Order: sequence, then structure tokens, then C-alpha cells
Amino acid sequence: MLNIEINELLQVLNKVRLEDSEKEVILKENESFREKGIDSLTLASFYFAVEEKYKVSIPDNKLSRINSLQDLKKFLEGHIN
Repeated sequence: MLNIEINELLQVLNKVRLEDSEKEVILKENESFREKGIDSLTLASFYFAVEEKYKVSIPDNKLSRINSLQDLKKFLEGHIN
């Protein structure tokens, strides 16, 4: 089973934000993306970047359950060999 670090996911998120001329975000693993002001367009770009990095597809019906870095980590660890 793959062990994914929260910091790796945060780096991907901040790379996406910087590409969109947004500031880096400091986000604890259980903090909500939306509560930290991360909009849906940035989240879509982030999920796409994560899918590319980890060679996985995140189904649309799972996205509504991924609200934090911890949620995403759990999903990825359960779907990557």
C-alpha cells in the first residue's frame, strides 16, 4: 500500500494555486478546502493534478466526499497499489 504524505498533497495544491496567480495556502490535514477559501475551479485543477501525479482517477461521486487533505489521502491510499 502506498503511503502518501499530506505535505506532498499540499505541495500539489500550492503549485496549482501559484499557476493561477493565487497565494500559497497553509492547510492542516483536516481543514476544509472550502473553509480556507479554495474555490471550485482551483479544486478541479488540484484534483486533475493529483490524478496525473498518482495515476488514478477520482470518480465524480467520490469528489463530494473529499473535503480535506486527509480525505484525499485516505481515498488515494485505498485506490493506489
